[in-house]
Amino acid sequence: MTDTNRDVVFEAVEDVDYDPLQDVPEEEEEFEANDDSEFDSDITEGQLGPGTATRPVALVGIDANLPAEQRIAKLFERFATRHRVLLGILTFLEQPQRADDLKAEVERLQEFDRSVYEGYDFSLLLEEAGAIAKVNEAGDPYDEQEEAQPEIVEIDGESFYKPGPYREVYWVTTPEGAAYMAADDPWGRVQALFAEEEEYLPVYKAVLSFCDVEGGRTVGQVNDLVVQSPLSRNPMRHCTSFLKKLEDCSAMVWAGNWATNDLGRRALGELLTDVTPSPKGEE
Repeated sequence: MTDTNRDVVFEAVEDVDYDPLQDVPEEEEEFEANDDSEFDSDITEGQLGPGTATRPVALVGIDANLPAEQRIAKLFERFATRHRVLLGILTFLEQPQRADDLKAEVERLQEFDRSVYEGYDFSLLLEEAGAIAKVNEAGDPYDEQEEAQPEIVEIDGESFYKPGPYREVYWVTTPEGAAYMAADDPWGRVQALFAEEEEYLPVYKAVLSFCDVEGGRTVGQVNDLVVQSPLSRNPMRHCTSFLKKLEDCSAMVWAGNWATNDLGRRALGELLTDVTPSPKGEE
């Protein structure tokens, strides 16, 4: 990361723009079930999404001597809220792609997010983890030491150096990155979540059913649904807690609103059939 990235200064924003799903340090990722002090009591105004501006960080705490497979796994754990974007990058780079094309793809993947992470930031993180690598246009390893030799040109009898041709940087997913993609198991994550939080299955079913509409639902609408369930109040569970866990399992997506996707519908049809939603809400 560049010094510029590390020195990002954030200006104060209105409470309506606060996003509980922002990337946070690993030790702060769990919300206290009985503590809702960080959430605005009036969340029906505005629209909250899964990614706000956060400061890019290097792979601090990830041992560079670990095998690439372990570094990649730790990166995805640390950036759980960016799982969809990171996986989308690896998919995009199955064939070598130019750096500027990667930047455009990241912009597309984050169209509905607010984040200071750009293609350059993600490429550095994934490269350090061993998930992607620089190559040239032919797909051969990029030689960092090789430099384009300047040309000597003469103008009006004077000799000048003319910079050599620009060396285009391409990125491609490494075998280790491809192996992580192949092993990614969102369905297994959904099953593990529901097994771990069995008492909240009625709420998860209500949320998935409620958001399974064209255009999805706003955070305020989901909150109005969830607060009706006694399960969300003792102990206190904010609606974003359920939304975050479903998104981390790839069962729900943020695209301007929260919407249930195909995996979420599969969960409704295969795992939650016999569960009574709480509250029943609007299905």
